[in-house]
Amino acid sequence: YSLASSRAVQLQRFALAAFWYSTGGPNTWMNDPPWLTPVDECTEWRSEQALSDIRITCSSSVVTRISISVPEVAGTLPEEMVLLSGLESIFLSSNLLVGTLPANIGLWTSLQQLIVTNNNLEGTLPTEIGQLTRLTELSLNSNRLEGEVPTQLANLLLLDKLDLTGNQLSGTIHVSLCELGVTTLRVDCADIVCDCCDGC
Repeated sequence: YSLASSRAVQLQRFALAAFWYSTGGPNTWMNDPPWLTPVDECTEWRSEQALSDIRITCSSSVVTRISISVPEVAGTLPEEMVLLSGLESIFLSSNLLVGTLPANIGLWTSLQQLIVTNNNLEGTLPTEIGQLTRLTELSLNSNRLEGEVPTQLANLLLLDKLDLTGNQLSGTIHVSLCELGVTTLRVDCADIVCDCCDGC
């Protein structure tokens, strides 16, 4: 994957700016990030306040990882985030994020890790999550997600870790997901039927 056109660069910068503003960037990230300046958005940059706790990682000028573990970062995950089509890893832990996962989450076709834990995300798990066929880890524990676990999780053939504990989800973990050999599979056993889970 590469940024082959100026339009692709503009979309990437736009998506990063939308994410920055939507998560309270002007108030909590302290300094202006490069995507709001003429500086290349993949220039080494960290928040003065958070130091290494907020990091954007690139490969060949493509944003591949967003990692934030700062409690002051609050807000929602904007739909524009899916324009970061080269993302391989999202790590958002112990923030004050609210709202829902992006409805068009299935466009993150390069995503390998989706880790959004210890936040206040609400709503249901979108069925489109089953389109993320490169996922090896899906950890959404300690949020406020509700509704039934989508059967489309069984499409994640490369999945090695699934953690949905600490939510208000219900339903059943499809038997085919059990047969994939997932190393870590954790759900709230009182609310979700799972014959192969190794933790509740």
